[in-house]
Amino acid sequence: MESYKALDYNFGKGLNISTEIRDFLHEAARWAYVLSILGFIMVGFFIVVAIFAGTFISIVMSESQNDISGFPSAILTVIYLVIAGINVFPVLYLYRFAQNTKHALRSDNQTALVYAFENLRSHYRFIGIFAIIIIGFYTLIFIFSIFASVAL
Repeated sequence: MESYKALDYNFGKGLNISTEIRDFLHEAARWAYVLSILGFIMVGFFIVVAIFAGTFISIVMSESQNDISGFPSAILTVIYLVIAGINVFPVLYLYRFAQNTKHALRSDNQTALVYAFENLRSHYRFIGIFAIIIIGFYTLIFIFSIFASVAL
């Protein structure tokens, strides 16, 4: 196994972006752009569903044999709007990463590349914190379900 010092990376002399690294960054930026556009479409879909959730529930309840007319459709609207609001931030960070990376590679702009990676860091930070919150939420549900099953 070669040591890192034997591989002349020009440590301390600045960052050298080779053609291969440039190609990898360009491809990553393209995929990040595609995923961010799909994410914006998903956010838009959640907003549309939130707007029409009340109408949809009214139609389903009028045709249903069950009497669930007490279900407030506004709760469903709020839930979908919260989901859309949560998703807009990581998607926006990913979009900014893609745009700034493409700009940096086209114009050899170091500042744009720094801003791109700042947005990528923000994207992953948001996703990581959100994942920790969800795992904590599932853990609480698991603990409460154990206590509920013991109490029965």
